[in-house]
Amino acid sequence: MSNTLLRLTQASLLAAVVAFSVSCSKTPDVRLTLCQDVTKILLGNPAGLQWQEETIKMKGYNGMEVRVPFTTNGSTESAVCYYDYTAEEPEATSFSDPASEYSTYPSKMLLKGNQIDQKTLSRTINQAMKLQGKEAVHKAKEGIKQATDKIKKELQ
Repeated sequence: MSNTLLRLTQASLLAAVVAFSVSCSKTPDVRLTLCQDVTKILLGNPAGLQWQEETIKMKGYNGMEVRVPFTTNGSTESAVCYYDYTAEEPEATSFSDPASEYSTYPSKMLLKGNQIDQKTLSRTINQAMKLQGKEAVHKAKEGIKQATDKIKKELQ
């Protein structure tokens, strides 16, 4: 197989893997994931961190509250992320995904009962988003490598 054809195949596979991952993934809500990631960073990525069952409360115009209990060193604490209501008018997607009416970034956060200042929260959200982006690229590259290896094997 020529290098050009192989590159085109790899590019097509990348697009397919990304589209499939985005459309078919059964991942938790992005707000929950971001709240957990920000919490990990603020705690210094402690070893033995275990998430407990979260609670998500949608309060209409009063926003959304994502409460994320966790255990470290035998002690149970929690983080609470608050998301603003951002929908101007309900859309069709709101019925299948009510959380889409809320911001994807927390406007306020409490960690162990203490409010995180806006500057620290903003900086930590940026760090978390960079880490999530790197993880997504890594997963996509692994998927492409596996698919490319499979194609090469089949062509031999």
